[in-house]
Amino acid sequence: MVRERVVGLIKGAAEVNLRYSAMTLRLAREYIKEFDALLREPSGGSGPDAQPEPQAQPGPQAEAAAAAPRPPILLAGPAGAEAGGVFMLSNAADFELPVQLLVQSYDGPMPPTLTPSAFTMAPRATAVVQLHLTLGEDLEIGRDYAGTVVAPSLSAPPVAFVVRRLADEAAPAPAAAPKAKRKRAR
Repeated sequence: MVRERVVGLIKGAAEVNLRYSAMTLRLAREYIKEFDALLREPSGGSGPDAQPEPQAQPGPQAEAAAAAPRPPILLAGPAGAEAGGVFMLSNAADFELPVQLLVQSYDGPMPPTLTPSAFTMAPRATAVVQLHLTLGEDLEIGRDYAGTVVAPSLSAPPVAFVVRRLADEAAPAPAAAPKAKRKRAR
């Protein structure tokens, strides 16, 4: 009886986990589709109820919004952790461009790795670049190490990033051993 109940609970938990994973995957796919559509559409809108935006003449507010820097990518974690982030680059030209990514102005001991670091972009294409780093013991805890990634052949602004080593997580206290139940002799 108890065993059947435990098996039933485990099966139920597995079903919930599978449904949750499927929903998460479905949401991620929808997000990527919407994000891709947003990047590819000149109006910036997508979806069935998106209205095309009227083309406005650039004014001081539009220029300020276009010049507003995007927040830096934060690579943070305790020593030994793998920290990572991603960003997208676009080739607005009507021809292929060779791209060589460079890390500049980084004041930390070991710069992050870029994947891919060199590639060719097709006309009007986008590329996803991964930025990753294993956080070493040589990084000071709580200090920010700033840097930028540049693509000299593209007219894209530099991508800022910050590396921060967090305090090492304390090891969990060992759990007390459960007391064994003793059977009474009759």
